[in-house]
Amino acid sequence: MGAVLDNSNLSEAQGWAAIAVARQRNYFESGATRSYAFRLRQLKKLKEAIVQYQGQIQDALQRISGARPSRPTLKSARPLKISNT
Repeated sequence: MGAVLDNSNLSEAQGWAAIAVARQRNYFESGATRSYAFRLRQLKKLKEAIVQYQGQIQDALQRISGARPSRPTLKSARPLKISNT
């Protein structure tokens, strides 16, 4: 398909678009994508896990980077705010 859409390639472009839309529809209907509510629940679970394991995460980061305890830590980071809006 050429870069310019004209009468010579209109049919090809329409066929390509129809195939693309059908593929996206099938992908969506397969359940591979998730709802907003599901994603929000997962983000909240991630936040809980980060808070729960904050000390271990900080220790690992210090070991990896050689960071001194006086450097900023996870505790000094801005809290993650998750809202329904």
